[in-house]
Amino acid sequence: MKSNQPSEDAVQLWRATRTYGRRVTALDDVTLGFRAGSFTAVMGPSGSGKSTLLQCAAGLDRLTKGQAFVGGVDVTRLREKQLTRLRRERLGFVFQAFNLLPALTAKQNVALPLRLAGERSDVRARARAALAAVGLADRSGHLPGQLSGGQQQRVAIARALVTRPEVVFADEPTGALDTNTARDILSLLRSVSQDHGQTIIMVTHDPVAASYADRALFLANGRVRDELLAPAAAEVAARMTDIELETAGVGR
Repeated sequence: MKSNQPSEDAVQLWRATRTYGRRVTALDDVTLGFRAGSFTAVMGPSGSGKSTLLQCAAGLDRLTKGQAFVGGVDVTRLREKQLTRLRRERLGFVFQAFNLLPALTAKQNVALPLRLAGERSDVRARARAALAAVGLADRSGHLPGQLSGGQQQRVAIARALVTRPEVVFADEPTGALDTNTARDILSLLRSVSQDHGQTIIMVTHDPVAASYADRALFLANGRVRDELLAPAAAEVAARMTDIELETAGVGR
């Protein structure tokens, strides 16, 4: 049986299940859509399936059962070369580990996706503009090893946004940032969603970060437990506490 993906969804999971070995079920029969141009925060206790959801939706990990769609394309049916092309041309990624190339400058790291996509015009200008957008115009010639962890994260965010991808998958994008910089980056992510129609799917543990999103999804034990629209930080924090207590088997 096959899912009929709604046209308004940029990303959809249909009966998505991901198991590891015989005992670990990271995703458990999840059906979920992410509307084009939306900004969604994915939250939950440690081990709830947040990062697995992100990786399977992006085609970085394979589902055990079910389907994952990006822009109407069933990524579960793509071969590795097709997945690579899809990710290069239509998706952006922000990883917790940054994944910057140590021998390239900040500007060269940001320009790399453009060059891999065969872009030739305005590559340097677009890389500089992306770095300026994350507050690193004065660090464009620095190597990753010459930057702080927070600065490296901002370079990674600039790299994810420089190609203007349809969907940006971000795993704890503000985890290494100070409060003021984190707010600037979250405002930037909200802006690219609202002003440019790009879809943002962000895993976070921070209720304040979630409050910048249109929707907060809460996972526990591989399943969606709740969601909040236009979430406020206090409301997110309270719901997270409830879910953590429920998961631990403790009543409030």
